[in-house]
Amino acid sequence: MTGFGIRRRGLLIALLIGVAGSAQADWRRDYEFGQQAIEKGNWGEAEKLMRSAQSQEPGAAVRKRFQGTQFQLYAPAHFAAVAAYKQGACSRALDYLNDASTRTVTAQVPALASEQQEVERACGGQVAAAPNTEPPRTTAPVPPAVKPPTPTVDTRLTGTEPPRPAPNTGTRPATTVPVAPTPTPPIAAPTTATQTAAPAALRSGIGAFLVGDYDAAIRVNDAAITDARSRALLLLVRAAAGFTRAELKGGDAAMIAHAENDVRTSRRLARIDPDPTLFSPKVRARIAKIR
Repeated sequence: MTGFGIRRRGLLIALLIGVAGSAQADWRRDYEFGQQAIEKGNWGEAEKLMRSAQSQEPGAAVRKRFQGTQFQLYAPAHFAAVAAYKQGACSRALDYLNDASTRTVTAQVPALASEQQEVERACGGQVAAAPNTEPPRTTAPVPPAVKPPTPTVDTRLTGTEPPRPAPNTGTRPATTVPVAPTPTPPIAAPTTATQTAAPAALRSGIGAFLVGDYDAAIRVNDAAITDARSRALLLLVRAAAGFTRAELKGGDAAMIAHAENDVRTSRRLARIDPDPTLFSPKVRARIAKIR
């Protein structure tokens, strides 16, 4: 084979590899374009793109790797359901919501759960609950009590008359008054932070961050939160959203400075280690470097 033929074959192989790589990334492209269509209210296009993404990558996830250390909420069936509902196609919307992996993700994200409930109420249906791995418990049936038969006496054999009941003298048999058991005082429920509902502002910030609406997460006001740890966590979420949004915009110095200030304020309120299930390794490393 000539040198030209070798070079031509190499270019062909490189081209095929590039085409294969772009095909593997199609679900990411369709998902991101679908989100843009939702923001514009182009519901038909949004449903088409989300359905395409789901067909290529059906597994929904709260945090799915897109590029490098970039993680996003991935729930194409849910957003396809919202787009179908906006077009008045309730049957398609409920079918999308019945996807098993989508139900699992929706149960973890309050914003998605709220949208699902809205679709169910408007469409007059209800999707199945998230799958339960615990086997059903069965209770053995209790057989009914059998009353023994009353024996009869044949007077022809004994030569005696059967006993007659004693006359009723009007005296009632003594009755026993049941004594009520001494009530056990209720056990006070432990007052732990895990049993206290998270403030609305914190739930709103985390929900916006998980769905990739970083601008909305940055705008959440922390001043209304009285609990120090909850406020410190919201500030970390806001900082993570700010770092991610600034990177997407090519490096916004003012946004980065604001995010760093949120991290410092958070540390003054409470010492919280960024949760790896919520924050990417890149964001956690950036927070750790701030002094």
